[in-house]
Amino acid sequence: MVLQALHWDLSSVTSFCILDQLLCRLDLSSVGFSPSQIRSHAETFAALAATEHSLNWPSAPGLTAVACLLAACNGMQCNPTQAKEVRRMLTELSALAGVSEDAVVTFMEGIEAAVRERTPSPPTVPTQPQPEAAAKQPSANPSAATFCEKNNPSSPPSPSASPTDLMDIACVY
Repeated sequence: MVLQALHWDLSSVTSFCILDQLLCRLDLSSVGFSPSQIRSHAETFAALAATEHSLNWPSAPGLTAVACLLAACNGMQCNPTQAKEVRRMLTELSALAGVSEDAVVTFMEGIEAAVRERTPSPPTVPTQPQPEAAAKQPSANPSAATFCEKNNPSSPPSPSASPTDLMDIACVY
């Protein structure tokens, strides 16, 4: 009420505001990305960056928005064309937001590490029959199963289709 009387506007720029501006400048569907899915994952990453203590770095909203958008694209890439497009977007969006590429890459790595830490690993299906005792032992490398099989594009996609499914992240908490 006091702020209204003084005619003060306390709305601040957040990474969510900047995501809209960045998404408008990209043609994600031309290289096979789903714009709505990329947006959803980038928003999830932005929320994670705002609430995760390990990602609570003193950073500008532009850096957070660029890193979240590129982390979403990076997690969804399944072919060399998309990987090349993510590298091109890194250069373009970093220049557009006025942040260094190194800072964006560091923030992206932090986001991806936080997601890997909080996302349950999908069960792995053995390709060869194993003895019953060996099959009961947990996998030594829980991150061995990936959501996007880069080496085998003919494999069926996982039910989530990406490691950033909001329900998977929410179930961990």
